[in-house]
Amino acid sequence: MSRPKRAQLLLTFETTTDALSLEQQACGILRGRLIPLPGDVAAGCGLCWAEPAENESSFLEFLNTYSPPYDRLVHRFG
Repeated sequence: MSRPKRAQLLLTFETTTDALSLEQQACGILRGRLIPLPGDVAAGCGLCWAEPAENESSFLEFLNTYSPPYDRLVHRFG
């Protein structure tokens, strides 16, 4: 049985250290999690932060407030 596809915001990183740093900052603030980078998204390291798209405003506020190092933000369905 497959999971239903959901819109996500993916935050990619240049390094694994940047990804782990964001994970520590986001603990208890965001609803997303670190996941392996999907094959259709190119980035510097093999991890990305996946945040549910319905949490976009809180996610963007977090990025503006904490200014974590990241490569790019990708809107993705699935």
